[in-house]
Amino acid sequence: MSRWTTVATNGRKRWAAVVAGAALVLTTAFAAVPANADTAQAYPVTMKISPFSATKPASGCKDIFWWVTVSGLKSGTVYKFTSSAKQGTADPITGSLVSYPLKNGSNKVRGYVCSSLDKSGPYKINAAVRVDGKVQGAAEARGALRVTPVLDLNGYDTTSGFYVYGYPSPAIDMKGKEIRIYFKKKGTSTFKVVGKTTVNSSGKWGFKSKAITLGHVYVSYAGSDYVLKARSVTREIVPARSSSATGVSLG
Repeated sequence: MSRWTTVATNGRKRWAAVVAGAALVLTTAFAAVPANADTAQAYPVTMKISPFSATKPASGCKDIFWWVTVSGLKSGTVYKFTSSAKQGTADPITGSLVSYPLKNGSNKVRGYVCSSLDKSGPYKINAAVRVDGKVQGAAEARGALRVTPVLDLNGYDTTSGFYVYGYPSPAIDMKGKEIRIYFKKKGTSTFKVVGKTTVNSSGKWGFKSKAITLGHVYVSYAGSDYVLKARSVTREIVPARSSSATGVSLG
């Protein structure tokens, strides 16, 4: 017969079972259980991923590649191979074997990325083999996708100052990024920062200033780990060519 009570241990109370006059203190030292039982399990097929560190174009699409090294495949067994690269909640980049069937040794995997759909940044790459739906091997690695954006530059004069704007590519990577505007007044030799602005949720940035007159202008983005630094071409601001236009325009 036993009953439950509390006992003080190091200033804390714990439940204890009193059996035959002795207190048996229940501790919380349980054996650690892996958060992901699949990755902790010893599978008959061993897999290792050599991840991609790729650069995507500012526009358009391209193939990227990673490699999966496999051992333990048995002849005569039909294996189903799957692999993908995922970032957050976005649709994954699906990988497919360049050469079939899957073999012991190094296997090249192709993924297809599109600038406007697949965001730059870190990716979690997974690979697995199954037999009749049951996992026989699995691996995970971290990859990276980078991009050098393209900054366009447009502008026109207004009564309240010269307005410059642009739609940098790819918009999916440039939204929220800071754009700096550099201007060199006609007759001078040094560019100076006249302002900065942020690419909005529509993928556009814009800046207006009376400090921008005849001279030269360009814009730049300072860069980050995955969206690399970039600058636009330098444009000249010249007198307007038509009587219907305002004072100055981009040449």
